This record gives sequence, structure tokens and C-alpha cells, in this order.
Amino acid sequence: MENDTRLDLEQFPLDASEDELRAAVANHADPERARLAFKTLSQRRSDLALAEARSIVNAETAPEELRSTASIELGRHPDAASEDLLLRALGDASPGLLKHVAKSLGQIGGQKALERLEQVAVPDDSPAGTAVRFAKTLISYRLGSDAYLLEPRRNSRALTPATTVRTNVELSELREAELEPALPSIRRELPAISVDRKSGQRIVCGSGEFWILLNEGVARTGALDVLRQRPMVAGAVLKYRSCSEHYSLDEYILTNGGGKDRITLIGARPSGIVVHSGFVQVSERLARFELESSNQPYSRPIDLHGSFDPINGRLSFSQVLVGTSWRTGAKPSIPERRAPN
Repeated sequence: MENDTRLDLEQFPLDASEDELRAAVANHADPERARLAFKTLSQRRSDLALAEARSIVNAETAPEELRSTASIELGRHPDAASEDLLLRALGDASPGLLKHVAKSLGQIGGQKALERLEQVAVPDDSPAGTAVRFAKTLISYRLGSDAYLLEPRRNSRALTPATTVRTNVELSELREAELEPALPSIRRELPAISVDRKSGQRIVCGSGEFWILLNEGVARTGALDVLRQRPMVAGAVLKYRSCSEHYSLDEYILTNGGGKDRITLIGARPSGIVVHSGFVQVSERLARFELESSNQPYSRPIDLHGSFDPINGRLSFSQVLVGTSWRTGAKPSIPERRAPN
């Protein structure tokens, strides 16, 4: 009987009315059902979900799992009210809740959030500590601050795929007709970043489909000097999830700036795990990029070269080779964080 009950909970009726969902969310005596009802509201992208999320996160007596799920929803809405509620929740957050609150602040927070996260005392090697650390990193990149950037280790080495499979990699430009219907999902995944609609690329590798999208601020004509000068979230990689038929954030594309023509390029999962590193060479009118290392086991070795021309808004790849194995003895680079100046 317990198994049947659990199955019913995991399959909360999708045709339930909003009144039924609100009643279930309000019943804190059954926290798991309340959480699943709220997730159903969130999946519908109803305005009611945001209102409920604000009420739940603000309620210190609400169950931790429900507050955690609600804090995730607030991290999809880059408005001052959502940020303030998340900051308020930091004061009484348990480690389990703190992990989700910090991640949401990393997605939408600004300078005030960065300063508050710097005051949070939590073990670095805990899930909450990891979330707080990467939230500070992500906010730093969005603000253009070099306080919490990522850096490859000095002894990083280029990794060449032992076996490359050209035929499994297909490249194509994203058409406006494809991108437009996906924009609501993209905005939820990248709430504080506006993506460029003209330069998107699709990569199909085996059974996996990925979209590479640039930050509108990077793609804008004349923005290459900004890319050279300051840290940025230059773009993102989204992965198609066939089970839910939508695109979810797979990797942030980060650049470190620093005032030089050759700048560091980092690929990081939303969890903060760094999976790729390389560089961008910025000239007067073109940005050329290349991956130099991949982090086993989080990514297969990838040999990728490409460029972006902001004049015509074109993102292109001259080489994308995906390895099926690692060379014996090749050690992937695990980037480290740069100490604050």
C-alpha cells in the first residue's frame, strides 16, 4: 500500500484545479504532497506559483522541503521582491534550505546578495558551502567583478581525444522560429541573462542535443572590448530533456576578462563543477575561442575551435571533435578559484 501511495504522490494529477493545488500547498501536515502540488503550479508557469513561492519562503514554520522548492521558483524571477525574500531566508536557513536559497541568489542576486553571502558561515566542503561559493562566483561574473573568479591550474595541459567521431557531431544554426517557443523556458533557466536570438547554434552529438546561446551583451556590436576588459557570463549551453520536452541549463560559459587580448574561458555546471577550460583570443573585430581541457569524468574530451563575429552576429565552429575515451595517463585540468585581490 505504501508503494501505491508513493506512486500517487509522484503523479500528482496534472489536471488538478488551481484551487485544489493551493489547498494541497497550504496543508503543511502533508509536506510531500504540498511540495508536489507546488511543483505542479510551477510547471504551469502560473502567476500563482510566484505568489505562493513568496508566501512559503517567508513562512519560517513551513516545511524545509517545501521552502526549498519555493526558493528554487524565486530564483527564476529576477525582481527585487524575490531577491529580498531570499536574503531574508538566509537568516534562519538550515543547511538543506541554504543550498537552494544560495543557488537562487546566484541566479538573480546583485551586489547586496553578494555582500550577504560573504557573511554566511558554512563548511566549504558541504553541499551548502559549495552552493554559497558558486553563487558568489556567478554573481561576480554577472557584475563584472574579479572577486570570485575561476582559473585553470597553471599546469593544465591540452587533452586530445584518443578517438574522435566526426559523424556523431552535427552543427546547425538556430532559427528564430525554433528559438521563439523556447524563450519562456530559457528565461527561467537564465533569469538574469538576456540571450542573443541571432547567433545560437545547435550541436547534436549522438543522442544528445545542445543549444549554445550567447549573452546579448557579448553579441552586441562593439562588445568585444567589454569582453576583453571585464568578467562576464558570455553565454550558456542548454540541453534538450526528451522526458520533459524542454531545454534545461547544462553549462555556463564564463570569461575572465583582465584587459588582455587572450582571456580565460571556463565552462561550469549550474552546480559549480567546472567541466571545461580554454581561452578566447580577442582581436579588433573577432573573438576566436578554443577548449584546452575537459574535466573527467564530468565531460568526455572535446577538441573545439570556433569564433564569433559581432558584425554579422555569427557564431561558428571550425572544429568540434568528441572523444570516446581518454588517453592513457592524460590528466584533466581541474580549475581552481582565483584568490581575491
